[in-house]
Order: sequence, then C-alpha cells, then structure tokens
Amino acid sequence: MSKKGEGIIFGHNNTFNAPSISISYKDNLFSENFDSSMQIQNSFLYSKEKDSLDRFESLLSEKGIPLSYPSKVLFRTTWKPSLTKSLFKNKIHDNNFRMFSQNVYLKNLPIVIFQIKKKLKSNLNKSFKHYKTEHQLSHAANAVYTSTFDKCAIMVIDDFSEKFSTTFYTFKNNSFKVVHKNKASLGELYTSVAQLCDLPSNSNDHLKMTELSSTGKFIQSIYDFFANKVRRKGLSFSIKFELEDKSELEKIFHSSQGIKKSDLAYTFQDFFSDTIIDLATALAKITREENLAYGGTCALNHLTNGKILTHTPFKRLHIPSSPGDNGNSLGALLYQKYKSCKEPRSLTWPVFGSSPYLGKTFNEEKVESILKRGPFYYEEALEKSVLLKKVSALLAQGHIIGWIQGKAEFSLKGLGNRSILADPRDPSIQEKFQIISENCQDSFPFGVSILHELGPGHFKNYQNSPYMEKSLSLKDDIHALLPGINHKNGLVQTHSVHKELNPTFYSLLKEFQTLTKIPLLLNANINVLKNSNFLSEEDIFSLLLTTKLKFLILGNFIIKRR
Repeated sequence: MSKKGEGIIFGHNNTFNAPSISISYKDNLFSENFDSSMQIQNSFLYSKEKDSLDRFESLLSEKGIPLSYPSKVLFRTTWKPSLTKSLFKNKIHDNNFRMFSQNVYLKNLPIVIFQIKKKLKSNLNKSFKHYKTEHQLSHAANAVYTSTFDKCAIMVIDDFSEKFSTTFYTFKNNSFKVVHKNKASLGELYTSVAQLCDLPSNSNDHLKMTELSSTGKFIQSIYDFFANKVRRKGLSFSIKFELEDKSELEKIFHSSQGIKKSDLAYTFQDFFSDTIIDLATALAKITREENLAYGGTCALNHLTNGKILTHTPFKRLHIPSSPGDNGNSLGALLYQKYKSCKEPRSLTWPVFGSSPYLGKTFNEEKVESILKRGPFYYEEALEKSVLLKKVSALLAQGHIIGWIQGKAEFSLKGLGNRSILADPRDPSIQEKFQIISENCQDSFPFGVSILHELGPGHFKNYQNSPYMEKSLSLKDDIHALLPGINHKNGLVQTHSVHKELNPTFYSLLKEFQTLTKIPLLLNANINVLKNSNFLSEEDIFSLLLTTKLKFLILGNFIIKRR
C-alpha cells in the first residue's frame, strides 16, 4: 500500500513524428517510443477494446506501477493539443501518419486518460491532474534532470517547435532561466539537406547523414553557400534557405563534375558542427558555466557532439539517451517530479532517468512457446557465466550475433540490450553486415562499445559516451588492430559501457576481452532489421527467418536457425 500523497506521474510527448510515453511510481520508471508504422498495435497505450483500462492497469502492474494504489495521478504533456492538431492537418500528408494521429492521439489516448480520471473520481481519496509543459522546456528538463548537474548552461536546438526552435537557458537552484531564443531552425535546415541527399525525412536524419558524410570530401563552394545562408552573431542567427536556394545548390552540383551527394553531406556536416560549436562557445562566454546540458533533435548528431568539449570552454557535457522529441515524455515527467512536485533529486550518477533501459522486457512464456513450435535449434545456458563464454566464442569465430536482454532501450541506438554485435578484428565484417541487412530499407550504421574504464587507452581525447552520443577517434595503434572499423581516421560512434548501467553487457565485454585481449565490440541497433522502433517476440524470431542472421541470444537462450 502506498503512503499518503504518493502518486503516478505520466509524461507524454504528443508530437506527430516522435510520440512517446513515460510513467513513474516511486523508483520505478518506464518509457517507450510509439511506432508510427504498422507496428503501432504493439505500443503500450494502443487499444481498441472497451477494456483498455483493464489492459492498461495490467501492463502498468507488470512494471511495478500499480494504478489502483496511489492517491493521485499527475499527467503532463508537451505541446498544445490545438497546435498538434494543426500540425497533423498542415504538415502531414502520409496516410500512415494520418491514420496514426487519428487512431492514437485523437482517440485511444484520450479514452485511457478519461477512464483513469473516471476511475479516480469515483474514489474521493484519489485525484487526477493534467498539466502541460512547453516543448523546448521539456527538452531542457530531459537534458538537465538526467545529468548530475546542480547548475549548468542548457542548449536546446530542435527542428521545429511551438514558436521557437532554439532556446538557451541557465539552470540554478532548480530553476530554468531563458537566456535567448531563436525562431530560425538548424534542424529544419538539416532535414532539407538530408532530402537533397535523397535521405528519408525522419528522426534518424542525423544518424543517416553522418553515415553518408563518412564517404564524402570537403567542397569549399558548398561550405560558402551555407555560410551565406546562415548568418550568426553570438546566440542569434538567421537562416535564409528557400525553394530557390535549393535550386542554386543543385546548380553547384551540375557546374562541377565529380561532386557527389556524400560530398554535400560531408561539407554540410562540417558547416553544421562549426555552427553548433560557435553557439556553444558564445553560450559559455555569456553564462560562464562549465557544465553544458544539450538537448533537441540536433543533439542526435554524434559527430558534432564529440567536438563540443574539445572546441568550446565547457568542461563537462551531458546529452540524454533520447535527446530528440521522443525523450520529451521523460522530460515532462522529470519536470513534474523535480520542478513542480519538488521531490529531492540525487546528484550521484546514475541518477533517476539516466539509465536508457526503460522499455519493455520480453515475455518468457511466449518465447518458450515459440521455441518449442518453431524451426529453431536452441539451448538454455542456466548459468550466466556459461552463456557469456559461449557468446564470446561465437563472436571471436566471426559470427554476427543478435543480442537481446532485459528492458529495451529508450533510445534510437542499440546499447547492449537490443543489439547486433560483431568482432571488430574481422576484416570482412562489413560485407557480413551487408549480407545480413540486404532486405532492410535502412542502412546499417554501427558503433563501438567499450569498457568505460579502458576508453582512455583506446581513444584519442576519450570522453564518457554512455548512450553512443559522441563519435571519438581510435588511437592509431588500436585502429590498426581493428580492420573491421574502416571509418576515416578511426572516427566511430562510441558507447561507453558502465557496469552500473548494464552489468550483463559489461560482463560480456569483459569475457570477450579475456578471450581476445580486445575490450570492444561492434554494436548496431537490432531494430533496424525490422525498420521499427519496437520488436515483439514474434518480430525477434522472424529475424532468424527473414535475414541471414544465424545466431540470436535471447535472455539465456542461444538460438540458431535450422
């Protein structure tokens, strides 16, 4: 039974391109990205039945969040409902998105909220309150409250928002103070350039563009073009990039032979990084803060993120596991928890909300049922140490492994619970990745996971990167030992693995190091294979049937296709 005053806090990000939900009760926290594809029926709040509240209560109970007990429910959303509806009408033309907005935002979620309110109002000892947090402030709260900073500067650089796309704050004494706001959107400019590079426009813009840029070269005329379109002074900047400007950029392509889309991506990435660094430098000089919390869609750009500490006066940088719009449900929840409810906040890392492992676990009974009737060979390793030794051996033999453990990541990255893993010493690993992902709509970007304490010995200017949020350069002698990593100058997305956050994945890396003397593994998000933000148990097993993946590690099960 809960104590008087204890309650459930809901955070909901109601933007059309990256909807998500976060729910907390006491020390329990659950966060999930909704999926705007046909996978939507698997999402946490989706329900068409009249018993949606019963189903919802059951799902919450599994997460240690009992809806029946608390005396209050606090629900905080981002964006104004009227504005969200307007965006659906004016910005979205794709039928899947329209279906998604109508079926979930405008139908299912309000039904669940209404049922919760009705249930609580029938009991005089319970209460329901609904609040709204500004979109940019939700980004800021996500960036600050998942850090250990008690005071810092905050930089939120997004694509589009309610009114302003870029906001700079200071945070001190649990208060957010606006330093400067901009309507101009670097995120929208980035999306426009991604479209010119024939890349799809979605929340993965920055991940896809950075990958494409790795094969390009610098073109001065392209850099100069963007320098003339983006004028900046201090924290202020303006952008002039209209339809006719796109035509002008295309003329540069046609007038110079040999310029490729990858060159556009490379050069714009260079310009983008310079712009972000200039803004961060100006913010540091104005605020005189040493800590920077950075959020918004542009904080997904791992190439730029890796340069901030080495090119600005800031000494410490925190970027949350989900800095884009998806993470705003968590930002709204944390704002309610720490700012509105004034709950005490720990500054000892890892703090509440800093773990990226906040999503669903797999259903063990369903897994065993599928294994018994499916076309698979499998064995169960009853001891974790035995499992880790066998998996390390498979990796060292050159196999690519699907690795699924515990709670799903609340992130666009695979961080050791929903991952594809491989040995970076294998010179043919790139070709193997291509074979496995040949039926994927998306490309297959991967990073490197390394034991955090060994990072300084393997990377130049090593920085902690617990969410694969930064790209760092391998030392030359280390890069020479890892022919599977063919990035320029050994620059690769880096995932710092901490025992405190993921003890099982940490132990796997330790076991692989014991076997090979290498404390690193190649790591990609397994969700890419299904072009989805969420994998059901059936989806997980279909990977063995519809791709060339041979081995899947699901909990303690080692599974192989017959």
